[in-house]
Amino acid sequence: MANFQPFGTGGDAENPRRFANLEASDLDELLEAAHSKRTKYSNAFAVSVSVYKEWALQRNISKELHEQSEEELDQNLRVFYAEVRNKTGENYGKSTLLGLRSGIERHLNYPPHNRGIKFSKNPAFMKSNMILDAKIKNLKQLGKQNTKHKPAITTPDLQKLRVHPVLFA
Repeated sequence: MANFQPFGTGGDAENPRRFANLEASDLDELLEAAHSKRTKYSNAFAVSVSVYKEWALQRNISKELHEQSEEELDQNLRVFYAEVRNKTGENYGKSTLLGLRSGIERHLNYPPHNRGIKFSKNPAFMKSNMILDAKIKNLKQLGKQNTKHKPAITTPDLQKLRVHPVLFA
């Protein structure tokens, strides 16, 4: 992709072309370049997939995520969501569970796999989504959600802030 010019005209200086001729690998490279290394990591490519792989290893599942059919993925994710825990054995909270699902989905949808899967909207993943929803509801019933909100600021404290010279000078 040394000659790839995403915003150029293609061709050479003497014979410029309006449209560049790109290979499929050029398009994949363009997509890959659009995501910084930090974005890839924060998207849980590494974390979600490694947690899944660790679980799959314990369950003797040798097929890689990208090699599984939608039916196999649904069945495996169904059990994964129910069984996954953090390193201390505690249940993950809602946002972490949803982050794991999102990270696995992104892993499958980005190059080189390009599966085009949407777990939350595809009926093929109904069983795994039902388990995930049930687990999240169960965590809520047990009072083990990981979102802990701070109490609202009191009216007297708000009044103090409003008259403070540093804040509203």
